[in-house]
Amino acid sequence: MKTKGWKEVLAFTFTQQIKTKSFIIGTIVITLIVALMAAIANILPTFFLDGALSGSEASPLDSFTVRTLYLDNETEYAFDFTKALEPMGITIKTVTAAEADAKANELVNTAEQAALTRITLVDDMFNIDSQYAGGDSGVTKGDCDAVTQTISSNLHAQFLVLSGLPEDKLTTALSGVSVTVSCAGEEPESMIGSIIKTVVR
Repeated sequence: MKTKGWKEVLAFTFTQQIKTKSFIIGTIVITLIVALMAAIANILPTFFLDGALSGSEASPLDSFTVRTLYLDNETEYAFDFTKALEPMGITIKTVTAAEADAKANELVNTAEQAALTRITLVDDMFNIDSQYAGGDSGVTKGDCDAVTQTISSNLHAQFLVLSGLPEDKLTTALSGVSVTVSCAGEEPESMIGSIIKTVVR
């Protein structure tokens, strides 16, 4: 079987096909449908979101459940988390270790939207232990996690600045940070324990 001339046959068949009315009309209709769908996809979200956004001026942080953070910094470093936490609508109140113990007991059953964070330095490792208010406070673990992670990352940055090390030494100077979050009056859970508890609920 000889396959010579197949290009000519294919070209002739293709040109005959594109000259038909059905091909021309089909191509125009499909092009119009695609253009119309693209226009609708761009217009509808703007139409619906415009009405939804104009009706609500509430910030996502308005629903943030932690309003006051009691901070017990037991390290030698003068950390300042005001700039990091102020945009979240959180007021920081500094407490001593003794006041922190009393506040931890108070947070077990309170309506105050608060959390307590203790920062300690043990064996070159920063420990950040946070407890969020229980009772009728409405404070969620997720919001307390967000506050604690903000403190953790900000603590790292401030520690490097306060250390006064040149940039080429920063990687070796990074100290570890251990973070624990629990509801006031409850023992801190491991990550696996927290996952199991969530699945069981």
